Amino acid sequence: MAYRANAPPPLDLGLSAAAEDPSPRPGTPCKLVCHGLTRWAHQLIENAELRKLQVSEMTGNFIGPMPPLDFLKEFMQIDEFEPAPKVDFTSVPYDGLERPMYQKLCDAINDSGVCPGFTLADVSNRVDENGIEIRPDWALCRGTRINDKLDFSNMEFPGEGKAQKAADAFFDTEESDMTLNPLEKVTGQSASTRGQLISYTATLHSFQHRCFSFSFLICGQYARLFRWDRSGCVVTALFNFHDEPELLAAFFWCYAHLSLEERGYDTTVKRATLEEAKYLADAVDKFIVDSLPRDVSFMLPEENPAHPYPVCKIRVEMKDGPHNLIVKMPFLDSADSACGRATRAYTAFDMKERRLVFFKDSWRTEDEDYASEAEIYEELIKRGVPFLPIVLAAGDVMSKGFGETQITFTQAWS
Repeated sequence: MAYRANAPPPLDLGLSAAAEDPSPRPGTPCKLVCHGLTRWAHQLIENAELRKLQVSEMTGNFIGPMPPLDFLKEFMQIDEFEPAPKVDFTSVPYDGLERPMYQKLCDAINDSGVCPGFTLADVSNRVDENGIEIRPDWALCRGTRINDKLDFSNMEFPGEGKAQKAADAFFDTEESDMTLNPLEKVTGQSASTRGQLISYTATLHSFQHRCFSFSFLICGQYARLFRWDRSGCVVTALFNFHDEPELLAAFFWCYAHLSLEERGYDTTVKRATLEEAKYLADAVDKFIVDSLPRDVSFMLPEENPAHPYPVCKIRVEMKDGPHNLIVKMPFLDSADSACGRATRAYTAFDMKERRLVFFKDSWRTEDEDYASEAEIYEELIKRGVPFLPIVLAAGDVMSKGFGETQITFTQAWS
């Protein structure tokens, strides 16, 4: 079993002392989460109902409102780049119908060259090729050739458009009359908008290996920017992008100049080649016809065309050096939750050992009162507990570019 987690290791866990102390150690509290409901519910949960659950799950996990310029400085390194080209957004209509907004914003971004190497596309009418019935209004994609299908696995970030300011999902501080939750509006229209934003990010993160991502919301002539990670979401204050076009322009300009890691990608993961993907498919095929068959047929692309998850190569550090694991669709994931541990379990092909292994990828809580899963296995093995899986590797994921462990940052602003 290969296992990794994204967070710094805890400090003194006191595992040995726990053996002499019969009192129970603190555990993770029980919690109602979207991916648990959708996986184990006795009936299908429709999108509208799922969004309500996602809104409930994310309540209290939005941080802000952060001034837009501070957001650009903190998360998008605006001070390191040349000023963005000027963009005229006055052609983007407001206070009318939503649909005319979509292409006009695309034209303003794409024609101005403010996001070189990327294209903003109107995807409001496109069907997701992975069978997902979730459609943002805009999607930023790499390159200039855009597939006529909506594809979350190749999307940089989504955007949502509303014709009226009243559909905004958040309060700014001076507007709020709430005491328990001063940021999140609770009206039906606003909660629906927030549910859409959450569902787009949850879907994006389920099809990609991300440490964080961005998105944006347009409400008439106003806009908000967002940064999402597994601890929550940082929200900017509302700004008028007709009167202050430089803020929205800088968002796209800076994004185009960030590295993969700075754009939120887990750079220990890459797309597998066709040859590498075939290694996985062949190994699974051979395993299925073994004398002890297992139900892992969904790993084969041709047997589940409705879910063409990208085949990826994940670099995992083991005792004898790095191993590359080829994975496809996880048989367990947290696709419907935008925050939380994001546990994904895979049947993986180890390129070095030329065999199938179980691979688990998740975020874990950074708390000295909680032992990591790796340390728990180590302690159980020391004490001779039978029927445990053989742990081939376990540990925290290091960030390639920054030379430190992958961690979330939203909690730092709470």
